[in-house]
Amino acid sequence: ACNASKLKSLQRVVKTADKIIRTPLPPIQEIAKVRCMKRSTNINSDPSHPLHGLVSLSLSDRRFQSLKSRNSRLRNSL
Repeated sequence: ACNASKLKSLQRVVKTADKIIRTPLPPIQEIAKVRCMKRSTNINSDPSHPLHGLVSLSLSDRRFQSLKSRNSRLRNSL
């Protein structure tokens, strides 16, 4: 998990790389969002994955819903 200061420093690195290669790069938040969605989709499509039945797709807004758990170890595994 990244806090605001880590995201800011990573965004500064992206901005520097953007200047060096002279090509626009997506922001860190967008990259993290895409990676999270891809990981959730892979978990949901693989029946042998341990979290397969625990992560479901919401019907109303097409978002992934994680499971309700009492401890953070299982909740943070995704």
